[in-house]
Amino acid sequence: METLSDKLDLIAVDLRDFEAGYEFTQFSRESLISYWNEGLCILHRIRPDLFTRSRDFTLAPGPRQFIGEGCLLKSVDANLGPDGEELSPINPVSRKAQLAWGRPACQPRPENYRVLDYSQDPKQRDTFYVSPPAPPGAPHMVRIVCVDAPPTLTISDLGVEAPVDCWQYALVRHYVLAQAYQLDSDQASLALSNSHMGSWNNILGLTTRGDAALVTPAQSSNVEPAGRMR
Repeated sequence: METLSDKLDLIAVDLRDFEAGYEFTQFSRESLISYWNEGLCILHRIRPDLFTRSRDFTLAPGPRQFIGEGCLLKSVDANLGPDGEELSPINPVSRKAQLAWGRPACQPRPENYRVLDYSQDPKQRDTFYVSPPAPPGAPHMVRIVCVDAPPTLTISDLGVEAPVDCWQYALVRHYVLAQAYQLDSDQASLALSNSHMGSWNNILGLTTRGDAALVTPAQSSNVEPAGRMR
């Protein structure tokens, strides 16, 4: 397991700021973590598919289901059995259509309950509505797909497992290096900053996408950090 501390050590080596006894002299761990959070936040905005995860969710009684935990709902896929096996698919419908249908005349028995369809308010990405409403009694689970917000890390998280895979780390590393080198005003450092930001853009493929603007180090200060999630 590679921790956040391990990843920061590798970045400090790239920055030639890892001399024994003088590690992180030019660039503190706190500043590198700040750049790390910015890079992940931007990556989350540009490529939310990289943060898409399926999870099993227990329904609350009634139609309204609140997910929370930093999950932006993408879909509700299937009813689940007691061992997590998929029983039947769940179809999406518009919220307007679901409200027009109203409640069923008879509530289903908990042991026979199945979600037939669901709807979502686009203004409430962490909430969805099921039909028929979930009955009280035995818990019923469904499989949902979420876009998870990346965690906002702090210096107290050095020992946690780095919350990125190798592909995401390659991107975030270039972003952190670009931000760090930009602090130095000499031409060599600025050239390195531009080179790393160019690598970030090239890996993302933004240079060939007409519908997305390239991100520059100066623009990143306008990005709001993502909320912390455990």
